[in-house]
Amino acid sequence: MKKIFLIALILFTIDFSINSQTIQQISKCDSATIMLTEKEQGFGPKGNMSYGFGSMDTHDSIELLAYPKMKNLPDSISDLKEYCIILNSYQFYYQNYRNGVYSKDFFLNKVNGFNWNLGDTVYLTKKVVKNTITVAAGYNSNKTRVYIIDANNNNDFSDDTLRILYSDLYNQDDILNNSYYVDCEIFDGISVKKDKILLNVKVLRSNNNELDLTFSFPEIRYTKIKYDNRVYLICKETYNPDMAIYVLLDKPYFSSVSKKYEIKPNQYINLGNDFYVYLPYFESSGIIKIKKASISKGKFNEQVAENNKNKFNRKSVPISNQVGMIAPSIAGLNIISDSVISLKKYLGKYVFLDFWATYCGPCIMEFPILRTVYEKYDKSQFEIIGIVNDQTNGKIKQFLNDKNVIWPNISMKISTTNIRGYDINSYPTSYLIAPDGKIISTNLRGEDLMNKLEMLKVKKN
Repeated sequence: MKKIFLIALILFTIDFSINSQTIQQISKCDSATIMLTEKEQGFGPKGNMSYGFGSMDTHDSIELLAYPKMKNLPDSISDLKEYCIILNSYQFYYQNYRNGVYSKDFFLNKVNGFNWNLGDTVYLTKKVVKNTITVAAGYNSNKTRVYIIDANNNNDFSDDTLRILYSDLYNQDDILNNSYYVDCEIFDGISVKKDKILLNVKVLRSNNNELDLTFSFPEIRYTKIKYDNRVYLICKETYNPDMAIYVLLDKPYFSSVSKKYEIKPNQYINLGNDFYVYLPYFESSGIIKIKKASISKGKFNEQVAENNKNKFNRKSVPISNQVGMIAPSIAGLNIISDSVISLKKYLGKYVFLDFWATYCGPCIMEFPILRTVYEKYDKSQFEIIGIVNDQTNGKIKQFLNDKNVIWPNISMKISTTNIRGYDINSYPTSYLIAPDGKIISTNLRGEDLMNKLEMLKVKKN
């Protein structure tokens, strides 16, 4: 089945080859494969991004079954901790399930936990892909924090170098000077190929002696394309757990760019007057697959009428959970009052959608400022809808009461709840929706939300 899919993909894909001196010319087409052939060291569109991975001792024995078993751990360092960075989680858990390391139930629990689409396994392989990086850290005899990377990915530290573990690295030059290439592998849809990824390791905090590590990948892949006489820059970070790309007009950028340019799989890319869908593709971070969106003026107007939005005079744009697009429908029962809540009901207002989970500490920390915002702005112009991943075993009303949550909330777990089209895989995730139904901002936190509402001149109580 996979071979048939790949043959069809090759037959119906317009493949463009480029080099460092060439701008890829794309004509209006049904589909295209864009190769991100260039690499550049430095911060990507998201800026200086770091990621935390818990040390292996925080995982249970079942989880650790597929983790690398390292040889020759340094005996010269004390308080040793091992870290395993999984570069492509879906491929990692899929290949280990298919090869009998993990059970089917364990794999499906991961699929549900990450909100993965099982249909996307067509892009994966049961072949063993080396898509992990192992790091060990501890203290040397001088009580200096040190670390070691399995740079050639051979599960053996004997041929690797012990390095000093720095903290508070924020300057790009300092980070690059403290970064090292690590061997890894990728699946390109046909075979497993060798690759390298640039890794920086540092201590999370500088004011104590703990071994809380943070990891960054200061390198991007990119290319330029020309469409309807306009040049676009398409790029992505080499480590990209949500597979997001950025599509930008080709002009100078001297800082991290707005999240409105971020495009995730199955979202829309606007090139000129046309829309394309960014398809989830293979593990390779250098392949971008797009197809012409099946959106027309007539179809869009039908969607608008169906959602009772036809009284607004807007451009024909798709429905999608990204900035500039029409927000997908949301509907459900208010946990607090049992009344029906929907975006349609709040048409004509600014609406803040807050996707959160009862186990998410950062989500709950946002509640005081959300309450301040909710009480400050006039309900004729502004509303909040919370959408909760409820893990309270039926005690969600008491949970909301204890946390002093007074704005409407609906539960993801109730069958009548409709949140199709949002594909939430991390918490908190938020959207600010304009009165005409378009998403105008994502992931506003704390004072940023307050500032945004001030700039929009939303009426206050």
